[in-house]
Amino acid sequence: MVAVLLTILIWPLAHTAGPRAARVVDPLPAALRSDTPTISPPESPAPPVPTRTPTPTASATRAPMTTPTATLTLTTMPTQTASPTASPTATITPTVTTVPNPTVSAVLTRTSTPRSVLTATQTAASTLEAAVGTPGSQPPVAWVRGAGRVVPADFLPAPHLWLGRPFSAEYQQWAEPFYPYGSTADGLYVLHTGADFTNPLGTPVLAVADGEIVYAGTDATRAFGPWLNYYGNLIVLRLARSYDDAPVFVLYGHLSELYVKPGQAVSEGDVIAAVGAEGIAIGPHLHLEVRIGENSYYATRNPEFWLRPLRDHGVLAGRVLGKDGQPVSGLKLLVYRQARSDQVWQIGPTYLAQPEINRDDEWEENFLLADVPAGDYLLETSRDNVLAQVPFQIEPNRVTFVEIRLTSDE
Repeated sequence: MVAVLLTILIWPLAHTAGPRAARVVDPLPAALRSDTPTISPPESPAPPVPTRTPTPTASATRAPMTTPTATLTLTTMPTQTASPTASPTATITPTVTTVPNPTVSAVLTRTSTPRSVLTATQTAASTLEAAVGTPGSQPPVAWVRGAGRVVPADFLPAPHLWLGRPFSAEYQQWAEPFYPYGSTADGLYVLHTGADFTNPLGTPVLAVADGEIVYAGTDATRAFGPWLNYYGNLIVLRLARSYDDAPVFVLYGHLSELYVKPGQAVSEGDVIAAVGAEGIAIGPHLHLEVRIGENSYYATRNPEFWLRPLRDHGVLAGRVLGKDGQPVSGLKLLVYRQARSDQVWQIGPTYLAQPEINRDDEWEENFLLADVPAGDYLLETSRDNVLAQVPFQIEPNRVTFVEIRLTSDE
């Protein structure tokens, strides 16, 4: 009887404690095992709750250890990714903002008026300050003074300002100063053997002097420049007067329309063509050349030395010579107004030493600025630690000639 009662009491306890004991010793709850993607709710919620509570608690206790590790890893990776990105940016910025040549940093401000209102804003230290050195820069450079003078008019040849303007007063009458004769606009374009006048497509082009048309057509089959199709439609005018017994030719290039024929006589001011963008032109403009002695690409002279100055304007011409007494090629010249000596007014280069570029036979210049308004100025240039500064004056309808020798006068 006693044995029967004990069996009745012990049997329910054994079947209740068995499953609970199995859940308690399970090292990894089913919810955390990777081979159990979904857990169905238990049939009887009450018994599993006490059993599962310790396991999530143990897992939650480990979570702070795992979570910071993951957080640190994710935080560090974006930081490392951003750091290389910032580093190149910091390296590139000084390269872009540093101006290696302060002379070139001057920016021309173009208006609808002649060169007289073209101004240049200094965006960096002046040439002398940049070269001598400022706090935190390279060690100072020892500068010496070059020799310079304005050549008296009595010692100059007679000017040949024979040509009128190729456009009437309602259009732009002055040549673009950023791409003068004997330059490449700091390497942007081909070597320039003329002067460019920007005006809209179809603007009437005028004869600059009395003479005869010797050519009117294209250069598709006959080269007038370094290669075919260089000027596109062009006109060549031979002047009625000669220069020291040599014929003078004026070439008009990149034209859209031709209104004259070979053999036709024209007078100064006659409409002979229209502005175009033919040949190698990248926009509508007139390319004007002066050729002396023969109608050849290698016989050009600076056409702005032949144009009569605009009203109340004159011409600055000159030569810059090195220590060997030879012309200095491709040198930057800074022009300041005396009233604004802290601001560059104009920048101009000396001619490049190329066979297509020629100095005037008598003047022997290697730089020129045309259409300079009358007034007082300062010309400055430097090379090999030699600095030259020459004050000069421009008078209406006259040529001022400056000679600079980049050798010490001490």
